[in-house]
Amino acid sequence: MGSQNSSERGKGLSYLSVIGSSISALCFFAPWVGCSGQSISGADMGGSFWLVLLVSIVSLISFFFFKNVGQISKAKIVISVCSAIGIIFLIFKYIDFQSNEFTEAFEIKWGGIATLLGFIISLIGVSFLNYEAPAKMTLNSDNEFILFCPNCGKEHPAASLGKFCDKCGSKL
Repeated sequence: MGSQNSSERGKGLSYLSVIGSSISALCFFAPWVGCSGQSISGADMGGSFWLVLLVSIVSLISFFFFKNVGQISKAKIVISVCSAIGIIFLIFKYIDFQSNEFTEAFEIKWGGIATLLGFIISLIGVSFLNYEAPAKMTLNSDNEFILFCPNCGKEHPAASLGKFCDKCGSKL
């Protein structure tokens, strides 16, 4: 039972990248910089700041695309690159912001910090995106090929290859 709990915990942690990318995408519209009671978001800044939203969305799409086709480990590289781009971009923009002569009048708001933390969470979550084993195929007593679902072990006809298990929904 201990290994099952560990396995279930690992499956839950596989969504850490989705959570981080979602935080980055949502916080793009939250207050990033404030001055004299006014706040502006990443969206308000526009221009190259739209890159932050773009890489967040690409991370989300890649996770769900590769999860759907049963090859979640292939999302690792896309999410890693997108998260790294987001982190590096925000660090460079922060350094550029600090070199501005009006820095004392401005303050960094929670949205900018949460956006950066979202990318960091997404990058950490990549380590939990594991390889999903393909369905196993064997011959039965009638010399017919049969498949076994890699998740629940249910038997399926060989013609089911590439389809989804009707018991648990995993890709065969």
